[in-house]
Amino acid sequence: MCRLPTSNVLFQNIFEITLFNQAIAMSLIQKTVAALILTACLSSVGCQPANNPGTWDEAKASEYIKEQLSLESVELTKTSDGFTGTGTDADGETFELVLTQQPDQNRLEYDATGSRGTMENGFYSTN
Repeated sequence: MCRLPTSNVLFQNIFEITLFNQAIAMSLIQKTVAALILTACLSSVGCQPANNPGTWDEAKASEYIKEQLSLESVELTKTSDGFTGTGTDADGETFELVLTQQPDQNRLEYDATGSRGTMENGFYSTN
């Protein structure tokens, strides 16, 4: 049996081209999938409202003020522009709390007056 060298070379070239095209196609598929995943992640994050302390609910505001003032317990009541309430620290000092939310400024301000004369104030802003 006699083989023609040209057919062997032609087959090898077609095989190499096919492998090359498959490699390109696979990388395009991988790139497309990665782009779709990235787009989905970014769009879901981008459509979420920012962490605006001016719009926090009672649970988030309580968590923040407990951490800031090292309080053991906090009870807040919603008002038209934020929250009012009380908190108690580890030493038993009771604090009157006033939290004022400013949604348009991405800001939460707080004033705390302790039963033993302690006064603290501050704010949190994402601007």
